[in-house]
Amino acid sequence: MCTGFTRKGKDIITGFNFDMNIGGMDYCPVIEKDRVYLGMRLSPEILAMMPPAVRPKNGIRLIQGVSAGGHVAGQLMNLNFHKVPEVFEPDMLTNDLVTDMFVTDRYSCKQLTELLEKRQVYNIPGNTGTPVALHSLFTDPEGNTVFVEPGNGYAAIRERYFTVTNFSILEPPLDLNEDQFGFYGVDRYRKSLSILKNSTDDFSAADGLKLLNEVKQTGEWGTRFSFVYSKNEDAVYYCTEGDFDHVQVHHFSEQ
Repeated sequence: MCTGFTRKGKDIITGFNFDMNIGGMDYCPVIEKDRVYLGMRLSPEILAMMPPAVRPKNGIRLIQGVSAGGHVAGQLMNLNFHKVPEVFEPDMLTNDLVTDMFVTDRYSCKQLTELLEKRQVYNIPGNTGTPVALHSLFTDPEGNTVFVEPGNGYAAIRERYFTVTNFSILEPPLDLNEDQFGFYGVDRYRKSLSILKNSTDDFSAADGLKLLNEVKQTGEWGTRFSFVYSKNEDAVYYCTEGDFDHVQVHHFSEQ
């Protein structure tokens, strides 16, 4: 289901957990010289439906990632939210395209907000064609943060910390009651928010990993991929299958 956060202090720390049910999608962590990201392989049927302008390279959707330029972005499921129709149009601006443009250093947060003032962002159907609403978190190396929610626009985040899980932040669902907290990830949201609220400006990549470890999921909907980016270190710390005892690091400056 996923959890994302950012914390601005002496360093800029941004991280994501990617949670997915077993067999739910064909996902693949990709570690490149100038980019670390999580991709999802699309089925031939979905690729054939997509206009060339929005068809991802190599058939892999970029879900979450970070560039050597310090641009971090992540898409998370926005459950039970259907304000924007999912369509395939030649000139449509999708969550995928925006994420890819950001993580390839083509846009800063300022340029992103200028684009969003003019264009609507759409979701595209999931790998099976099933409706899947997403919302996204973006941070740049200057410490700017933008939250994008197709159907509700965007918000420039001024606070020193921000977190998101799987319910609409800009328009909380009507059934956001205690019985549905597990479904929407309210428990993960509250735990993440509490950790960030009680943190200091010394918040580090190690602290970010501890946060993600605190909110990871196990079982059928387990945490499959996690990463934390430190702007000061110019490095990405990552692990798979919620195994925070075996974290690897990718230093962009050493490539």
